[in-house]
Amino acid sequence: MESLFGSIVFELIGAGTKWIYFRIRNSFLGKPGPSFKAIYLGTKKRGSAEHLYDGMSNIMVGMIVVVILLCIFIELVRYFY
Repeated sequence: MESLFGSIVFELIGAGTKWIYFRIRNSFLGKPGPSFKAIYLGTKKRGSAEHLYDGMSNIMVGMIVVVILLCIFIELVRYFY
């Protein structure tokens, strides 16, 4: 149960990070940005390898973002105390 909850949280954080990145990048390129749903759900083919890759990449990006934020938080705490 904990791993399911963790993967959902990491996947949401990763999808949100990718959505913000693509929105900013596409605004500079003058293109419309993708929707959050398109990034979170990925390809429309359920059970395909692409769908698995989309979900796993969201989880990996989410984990990387959480680790970076934790490192920043730890350094700020060490700096101020």
